[in-house]
Amino acid sequence: MLRLHTFCFLVLLMFLVGCGKNVPLKGTITFSDDGSPLPEGTIAFVNTKENRMSRGDVRDGKFVIGTEKLTNGLPPGIYQISIDATSSYVDESTGRTIETRRIDPKYEDIATSGLSLEVNASTKVYNIQVDRFVP
Repeated sequence: MLRLHTFCFLVLLMFLVGCGKNVPLKGTITFSDDGSPLPEGTIAFVNTKENRMSRGDVRDGKFVIGTEKLTNGLPPGIYQISIDATSSYVDESTGRTIETRRIDPKYEDIATSGLSLEVNASTKVYNIQVDRFVP
């Protein structure tokens, strides 16, 4: 009987430790000049200490971050953030690839974006304002 109780306790403990490990995180990305939402892009959260990266899609300014699943959140820690909002297409008349950049390229690299966040149990929403790309 003691073995059964010990086994059940260990299973319960593993379940409790496994749950709550990640912090659900969502947010919005808007332009600093007029508050309009970033139409589309990709956002990445990088924890260099843990060598961990999580990505999320940006649609109509909204994003949700996940690790194993797209929406299961992030483990607690300090993250640097990058945003890619460049799209490309092939111009059929010339055959050339045309890139459309929406935000300042500094946001594409965690070293230059100036964006970071400490994720902990109280972190639920992270809203970001970005500068538009000016050619």
